[in-house]
Amino acid sequence: GQAPGVSRVFSAAASAAASVAYRMESVVACTLRGHAGFVLALCACADRWLCSAGGDGALLLWRRVDSGAAEESAEACPESPAKLARGGGKCALALEHMICAHDGAVLCVAFHERRALLLSASADATVRVWDASVPADAPFSLRSLQGHDAAVTSLAVTDEMIVSGSADGGVRVWSADTL
Repeated sequence: GQAPGVSRVFSAAASAAASVAYRMESVVACTLRGHAGFVLALCACADRWLCSAGGDGALLLWRRVDSGAAEESAEACPESPAKLARGGGKCALALEHMICAHDGAVLCVAFHERRALLLSASADATVRVWDASVPADAPFSLRSLQGHDAAVTSLAVTDEMIVSGSADGGVRVWSADTL
């Protein structure tokens, strides 16, 4: 738990780390390390995970842990550093899953709450759809949405649709119920 009136803030920066800060304290509580390249996007996946996406093509899923719990490692993607995610300070997150998601940098991620789908969009011009419905398991790939001619740079999710925007100037709308 956290103190009343204190919110957690997640930030992505031009480094291979994601930081967790407490807004009221304006102090970085910890730094999570695991990506080989820049951390480019973050999203919350219900109350299960924080997902970080990187220039290394990987998705890292961080779970909440008790402050006294030991951190676990996940198997690394080939592009990721051998030294895997280690929090520091008062961090209550630990790496649970590392997914080698795309052939290019993962530029954005989103979570579809009703369908429990994790979505990742990449410089490889694809949107990957991941089934995250089983909390104990790593999400698995359901399909790859293709149709953009350049990097997919943005995602938006509503209850009925997934919308992707690309560097090719196109916006594609996908039905969430057919994924």
